[in-house]
Amino acid sequence: MSGIDGAQSVRDAFGNLQSRQIPFALSLGINRTLNDIRDAERNRIGAAFANPSAFTRSAVRVRYTKRTDLDGRVFVADDARGIYLLPQEVGGPRRRKPFEIILIKAGVMRQTERAIPASGRVTRAMLRQIISQVSAMQQEAMPQGAKGAKARRRSGAFFVPRDPAPGKTGMPRGIWRRQSGRNEPIIWFTENIPTYRPRFQFRQTGLSAAKSKISSHMRDAARQAMLTARPV
Repeated sequence: MSGIDGAQSVRDAFGNLQSRQIPFALSLGINRTLNDIRDAERNRIGAAFANPSAFTRSAVRVRYTKRTDLDGRVFVADDARGIYLLPQEVGGPRRRKPFEIILIKAGVMRQTERAIPASGRVTRAMLRQIISQVSAMQQEAMPQGAKGAKARRRSGAFFVPRDPAPGKTGMPRGIWRRQSGRNEPIIWFTENIPTYRPRFQFRQTGLSAAKSKISSHMRDAARQAMLTARPV
């Protein structure tokens, strides 16, 4: 009888250990896998896009699990970075960017237009300057000709050229910068909606990273859970 009682006590103790440590091991293994998925997705951004900023890479985020909640995920932030990245997972037309909406409301861009960089990447700091300067200039309703050029120079480096008079050829629509006595295009305004081909491969990248890492992470997590378990 005492032997049976002893065996039952061992089974009870082992059962209590399992009930306490299995959720911990599962959460630990899943979270380590989520970190690998996040790193793989950020590396994919570096491979798929030309010179992505650290801000763009950081769009990939992790919701970690807890031992009481094993629902974890890797996702793309729901902000300007997501607006840029998500269409490139499935392809198709690009949604309006937040700064385009601001420029349309300020009367700088037309409802039918989209903005595309004239050359290279336009930084967030530059966008803030552009929005501030060209919006203020638009409200001042600057004149044409030599007086307009002088006003542009006084108002700041960035400007949007006015539409030319009928029968005249003017500067292409967009945002320009006055630099060392020359005008250089920064952003073009176009009536053609940019479209993206699928190149982010968020789902495939995540599945590949999970399949290659989750087994080893679960084994290591189970071992750690047993080694760190407190006696009942």
